[in-house]
Amino acid sequence: MKKLTVLMIGISFFSTLLSTCGQNQNETNATAPMYKVTESTGLYSALKIDADQIAVLAAGAILAPADDKTTLFCDTFIDTGMRYALCKVKVFDTGQTGWVLKMFIEKN
Repeated sequence: MKKLTVLMIGISFFSTLLSTCGQNQNETNATAPMYKVTESTGLYSALKIDADQIAVLAAGAILAPADDKTTLFCDTFIDTGMRYALCKVKVFDTGQTGWVLKMFIEKN
């Protein structure tokens, strides 16, 4: 009987611990700002000129910072004299992660 009581207490403790961890993660993600696509644009696999296009994002698509971050990470590169600024995002509807041109997104 004593072993059963200890087992039940252990299961209860781990259940509480797991549910608490999940809540904290959701709360953190909920604090991240949301963005929307202002003009149809591509979602790219990398921060480089010859990156693969993962998807086409229509105007109005909702985005969030990628990798469960609370701020948007943007970077630039130069190719043949042109500067490109892209941000790493997660597409809200599909869960896809990639890079999008910064000039085609705005805070929602």
